[in-house]
Amino acid sequence: MMDSGKKVHCIACSVFEKVLNRIQMDENQPFTVEYISSMLHMHPEQLEAVIDKKLAENQKRDVETVLIFGDCHPHMIDQSCRSNTSRISGLNCAEIILGSDTYRRLRKEGAFFLLPEWVLRWEDVFKNELGLTAAVAKEMMREMHRILVYLDLGSGRIPRKKLKEISAFTGLPVRIHHVNPEHLKTGLERILYKEDSFPVLSSEQRKHAFQAMALDILEHILKEADHPEKLQMDMAVQMREFTGARVVILVQFMEEFGGSGHQVLVVEPARRNQMAYSQPINSIIQEARQMLKARILQIESMDPETWRFLHKEGMDLSITVPLHIGSRQVGAMLLLGLPDDHSIGMTLNMLDILATILALIFRNTLLLKRQEQIIESRTRQLKESEQRYRSLFDNMLHGFAYQQIITDEHGSPADYMYLEINDTFEKQTNLCRGDIVGKRVSEVFPEIKDDPVNWIELYGRVALQGQELRMEQYVKGLHKWFSVFAYCPAPGFFTTLLEDITERKRTELVLRHSELKFRELFNNVGDPIFIHNFQGRFIEVNEIACKLLGLSRNELLRITIKDIDAQSEQLTMDLRIETIRKMGALVYETQYKINEHQILPVEVHSRLIEYEGTEAVLSIARDISVRQQQEVQLGLLLKQKEVLLKEVYHRVKNNFMIVSSLLHLQSRSIADETVRAMFQASQNRVKTMALIHQQLYRASDLASVDFKGYLEQLVNSLRLSYGSGENRIQIVEQLDSIPVSVDKAIPCGLIMNELVTNALKYAFPGNRKGIIRIRFQKIQGNQIKLEVGDNGVGSPETVNMTKPETLGLQIVRMLSEQIKGKLTLHSGPGTRISVVFPFTGNPDE
Repeated sequence: MMDSGKKVHCIACSVFEKVLNRIQMDENQPFTVEYISSMLHMHPEQLEAVIDKKLAENQKRDVETVLIFGDCHPHMIDQSCRSNTSRISGLNCAEIILGSDTYRRLRKEGAFFLLPEWVLRWEDVFKNELGLTAAVAKEMMREMHRILVYLDLGSGRIPRKKLKEISAFTGLPVRIHHVNPEHLKTGLERILYKEDSFPVLSSEQRKHAFQAMALDILEHILKEADHPEKLQMDMAVQMREFTGARVVILVQFMEEFGGSGHQVLVVEPARRNQMAYSQPINSIIQEARQMLKARILQIESMDPETWRFLHKEGMDLSITVPLHIGSRQVGAMLLLGLPDDHSIGMTLNMLDILATILALIFRNTLLLKRQEQIIESRTRQLKESEQRYRSLFDNMLHGFAYQQIITDEHGSPADYMYLEINDTFEKQTNLCRGDIVGKRVSEVFPEIKDDPVNWIELYGRVALQGQELRMEQYVKGLHKWFSVFAYCPAPGFFTTLLEDITERKRTELVLRHSELKFRELFNNVGDPIFIHNFQGRFIEVNEIACKLLGLSRNELLRITIKDIDAQSEQLTMDLRIETIRKMGALVYETQYKINEHQILPVEVHSRLIEYEGTEAVLSIARDISVRQQQEVQLGLLLKQKEVLLKEVYHRVKNNFMIVSSLLHLQSRSIADETVRAMFQASQNRVKTMALIHQQLYRASDLASVDFKGYLEQLVNSLRLSYGSGENRIQIVEQLDSIPVSVDKAIPCGLIMNELVTNALKYAFPGNRKGIIRIRFQKIQGNQIKLEVGDNGVGSPETVNMTKPETLGLQIVRMLSEQIKGKLTLHSGPGTRISVVFPFTGNPDE
């Protein structure tokens, strides 16, 4: 009872927020409300801790507290029994809103209740908190429920889209139930105005309640006879609702069914499932084996651990109900945490009367369940066996047909009928099961009587005489080759196993034609061909080989390659075989012994092949005696030409030197320094060309010049010609050893002559000192760079390299174009001129 002089503060689940707001607004009720998130229902220990904290705060403030919660955590009853604390009547939120009568009626219809806040958060609960998939949710919900009931509190729009999502996820239809908040309002008023929260039923009311419960149970037995597990759950739910117990546990004693121990079948509410497997509950169940009637669990009759466990869970008043038929114990029912009222004795009497009925229902339900399990198991085994047989039958590699022979009036085979075929038979024959099963072969293949093979007679011997049949035959009606095996499983019946060998026959035919073509090519090729193994023994030879060596094919197949090879030392043979194995091919020259007095030089092309399933060596020998003679003659001719060409280079060089000498003699008689300088320049150009021919005369390669050595001689000659001492002008050379063809060597030499001469003459007037840098190097892009630079006085700004005025630069420009080079005058201190031209030799040199 609450003290009317104190303030009233309600602590409520957030699912009641909108409906409580309506009650406060409509009635101007004298209480305040504090809401706790409904998501804490997923974590009962946290919910209990939060409510404990709120109650402690209210006690300090001397405030009356009303808990608007169902049985949401194990110690809710303990909390509601504290001083200045009351709790509204109802096992859960749905019953608090609907009232017991409406709640029970909807539960009997298989309802699962949805409140507005739960609908908005359904994904958090089902998917995130419970971790359910759609498949698991559908299976679980359909076992317990038949319909989703949305409780419309009239405080907002109905979330139809969300309800469709929940329906699709659980597989249950949705019904909208419009709720009048009067029941919740009435419950609050009973507490606020000091009415009993839990009305006590009279003895007569208890009898009516017992009769209603019994009728409910019988009704469920008739309705749910085909659903044993649901019937057990209904029993637990109804017993919990009738007695007001917080937890109902239903267990089965396994001794009744040939086992040992016990098995937990139902825990209501399901979230307390883990409790049923604790050691204290096991102790209570073991004690129930010795009981004959329902009994209150007294503190003095329990061990301390069991009592502490029940007290901690808020279940001080509990009842154990043994379920037995005569002397046979079939199970037990535990009713934990009953309301502490004066009618507990009547409840015990009713449970004793009901226990035998419940035991019969329980035992029959379990027997039905076990029988269904046996039937289900055997049906499953039969289906699995049939599936294995069908899978094996349909996935056989061979076509399978089961047939019956049909005889005439004389008992002779006249036809046969298809009784069954597998998938492979359909694929191999392109005949559908539905088109041939149950039909005679004469109906499927009317032309069978004209077939060269008398299939009916052959299969008749198998079915009537028990003879097995094995053959490979072309089936005219199917246009395919088959390997056929037929046997008799029972008199008058035969089974045929078919393997489609059409592709194999086609391959054999192709191989036969290929073999003929190979043999024809092998014997008519113009060179000798030998096939031998790694030991050198001949496996096959062609006719040309036989003619060349003067031996028959049989004689050659009895000897080895060592017997015909004049260079057949063991080491040489081993090296050849090893090279062929690693590289796959080898070309070498050797000599074959034609007879005792004749040796034939040959070039042999050997290759690793596969011959008749093993590795072998195929060698083609070619007579190279004529080629060797021609090579000798060609070598002599080349030597003669080299001598003549060297003589030409020598004479050209001599002629250039004569011209140079004449120019020198002529210049001595010239008094004009300018004219003498011109003669000297011409003399140097002639010397430059003479040096090229001197290099060619001395070189082993008459087609190109080692330009590095040539440039070193040229620069040294120019230094001496213009008298540049070692102390005044230093010449730095960066020269790569690059062979240059004759057609480019002379232009390059003249270009270098002009550029070096120009630097020696004009870069360092008077007695100035300086450096001349000469480069001849290969650069990127397969090109050669020829460059002369100095740190002298530099070139006049009026110099135009495209149209030079001096003879020397004109010669350089003309020769650069001749070798397809790019002429460039670089800016900067001193003078630097470069020519970049393509290299026509080997790029990798």
